Parts: sequence; C-alpha cells; structure tokens
Amino acid sequence: MIPIYIYTNHGVFELQGKEEDTIGKTLKDAGIPLSAVSTYQTKKPKPTSSISSSDLHFIGSNTRLKDIIKQKKGIQVVAQLSRNIALSSFLTENNPTFRKIDNPTAEWIFPDKDKGAFQKNLVQVSSQECLNFVVESVKEVLKKWPEKSKPKMVVGVSGGGDSNVLLTALIKSGLINLKDIYPVMMLGIPDQERVKNQAEKMCSDLNLEIEFIESNQVARIIGVSSFSKLREEFVKNYPNTDLEFLGTFLIRHTLSYYAKLRKTKYVALGLNREDLLSSALIRVARGRKPLPMPFRKIGPITFVYPIWKVPKKIGDGAYPHFSLVNYESRDPSYSEGRCLYYYISYMLSEIAPGLDISLLEGFSRLASKDDESITLEKELNDFLCKDDFTPVQLKKWKNFLNKVKKNIIKTSEL
Repeated sequence: MIPIYIYTNHGVFELQGKEEDTIGKTLKDAGIPLSAVSTYQTKKPKPTSSISSSDLHFIGSNTRLKDIIKQKKGIQVVAQLSRNIALSSFLTENNPTFRKIDNPTAEWIFPDKDKGAFQKNLVQVSSQECLNFVVESVKEVLKKWPEKSKPKMVVGVSGGGDSNVLLTALIKSGLINLKDIYPVMMLGIPDQERVKNQAEKMCSDLNLEIEFIESNQVARIIGVSSFSKLREEFVKNYPNTDLEFLGTFLIRHTLSYYAKLRKTKYVALGLNREDLLSSALIRVARGRKPLPMPFRKIGPITFVYPIWKVPKKIGDGAYPHFSLVNYESRDPSYSEGRCLYYYISYMLSEIAPGLDISLLEGFSRLASKDDESITLEKELNDFLCKDDFTPVQLKKWKNFLNKVKKNIIKTSEL
C-alpha cells in the first residue's frame, strides 16, 4: 500500500492506495472529488503542516501510484484541498453505522436523526418495512387530496415493481376505496408487452380488475392510422431517441382518455424519487421551473405521483421478484442526457443522505409558486411545457404527427 496525504485546514489525512491503482481511483474510493483537490509529488520524506514551501510538482490523477514511487525513494504523493470546508465529514472512510437483519430485501443509507447527512446509517430493510415506507408516502399524498371527496383514480400499470407497490400501498393506506382504483395497462411498447402476464397476476392478487389497452385501441385514442406506423415514423424522425419518450406521450393521452371513461379527473403513476428528481434537475439546468409534484394538472386531468418520495430501491424491496422480471424485460436506454441526470440523482443520496429528498421537496415548493408551466399549444392542440420547445422542434413534431394521424382526438374532448 502507498500513502496519499490530504492537506486541509482541518488537518492532514492519510489515505492508503494500492500500487496498481491511480491517484484518482484512490481519492474517489475515499469519496474525495477530483475537482476539489490538486495533486502533487514532493521529495519531502514526511508530510508537514505546510506544503507551500515544498518542492512540489503537479501530477495527473490518472498516474499509477507504483509509477511515482519507482522514480525515486522518498517521493510522497500529496493533495491539497482547495476549500476550507470540512470535507472529511463526508468521506466514505468515516465509519457509518450499520443495521443488519435476517432476510433483508434492500438497504438504504439514511441520515442520522441528530447529525443528519454528517452521519450515514446503512440500514438493511425487509420487504414489509419497504412496503410500510411506501404506504406512509402514499398516505401523505392522499391526505392532501385537492378535493373534499374521497380519491378516485385510474392507475397506470407497467407490470414492474413501481406499479405493484403503488397499487398495494393505495389499498393498504385505507384512504381510498377498492372500487375507486382502476388499473390500466397500455400495450404496444415492447418492454410492457413482455410483462403483461405479471401485471395481470399482480392485480388479481389484489382483487383488482385490470384493463389492457391493445395497440390498435391506443392508435384510435391517439388518432393515428396504425400503431406500427406510429412507431416506425417515430424511429425515422427521431433515430437517436429512446422509445420511452414516445411511450410517455402515448401513456398520457391513453390514461387521460380512460380517466374520462371512468368519470374521474385523476391519473396516478408510479414515478418514484429518482424519476421526479432527475426530471426536475433537467428543467432547472435549462433555466425552467420544476414541474408540479405530487399533483400535476395537465388540462382537465391531474396526474398524481403517490410514491414521489420513495427511492426506487426501497420500492423494489417490497416486491423484488416483480422488479427483477421487469428489469430483465426492459429495452436499453441510449439517451445520454437522461442517463446523466438519473446518475446525479442516485449519487446525491450517496454523498449526503437526505439531500435528494430535500432537493425534491424544494423543487416542489418552487413549482407551486404561480405555476403556469404546462399550457395548451393551440397549433398542436395539445398540452406542452411552456417555452420548452423551439419553433423548429414544434414543427418537426407536428410534421411527424401529420404523417401518421387519422383523426386526432381534440384535447378538449378528453
């Protein structure tokens, strides 16, 4: 092992790196961002409290430790933290507390009750504890229902862990009648077709009757000549875009249509903490206000996200088998921007437990202030995020729809 000395205003810290590892890997493994330190080699045989007067030579973070030591005996590797912050409070080498149980299905890093993010608690949880976590999140949302009447909603089903745990938690919340839950699954997207049987069994176990919307019915609702033609033209017009983007458009229209049939103005979806946090981060990065959550009004329909505060990992832990089957059925995503913001969302809870939920709640409060982020675009006769698209992008989308449309259902009719 080869030491790296980290110089900070709070003292000198020593890290041990493997000879084959680079400086960068050693620092990253300890939780130190490379952007926060400058790395040097020095002939000083031992680190002192000050390195400003030492014979320092900058060295890249991709340099292997063994290559530095081979140069000359007495060479030391040092890194200077560029801020006077207590970075050591967040280092992964700090001893977190652990909670182990029999038969866990998941684990999560929770902030300490007193010290918050400065003390990490790695907690193993059972499937029942995961479900309880989800139920509490659902209760919190249902207690803030926009109307005085009891909740009544169409629930979008995907066949995976999110929709399964959402349906179960809705029932167990005791705040909605079983007869007021209408599970609907849209078919036609490959990865949803593969888990149709799983979704059917899931709803049957919960004494719920699920409606499957075949692709030809989806085409009729959207107002296109054929579903296959729609997918074909989408791939032609947007060759580097995931089909999930088209799926979002289809699901919104299809579930809105079925909400009208069931005489309700509400559609619930299983979007979780990382789903909503990543989309909010994307909007903020583009200078836009986050979209409302957990209630998002899109024209006459309000979309509800009852598990918006639930980390994906916790939701999956309630029914790990359903989640695994769903993951194995998913098509790979190639959208780098989408992947980036999901990655950031996952990393936030690793860096500082609880930071992700604090940001999410803050984004929600920002969105609630005089929100007019979703408006009717008259030329398309559809609801879009305000100022989110250039005239060129709108024209391209309109041309795409014109190639496949048969008799587009007016938004006002939904």
